[in-house]
Amino acid sequence: MTRSTRSKKERTQRSARTPKAPRLEAADQIVNAHPSAPVMNNYCLYRDRLSRETIEKVEAHLAVCERCRKDAEYGTEHADYFRRLMKAPIDC
Repeated sequence: MTRSTRSKKERTQRSARTPKAPRLEAADQIVNAHPSAPVMNNYCLYRDRLSRETIEKVEAHLAVCERCRKDAEYGTEHADYFRRLMKAPIDC
């Protein structure tokens, strides 16, 4: 095994020069990354209960991500089906 020939000071200086990525808020991460499963579930099932900011972020992501758009359409179709099913009269 060979050790690095750089001194500890050189390694520290180099790492100090590397810029770190800014930390994003949870709502900002929705646009840059895929929304989490709970966020997508709430978007499909309880959209009226979500904050406007969250809805805007999810919709911005759906505008650029076909996979998530298909998942949201599928989830919304199923949520609508179950809503209609719950309103249907029961014949015994």
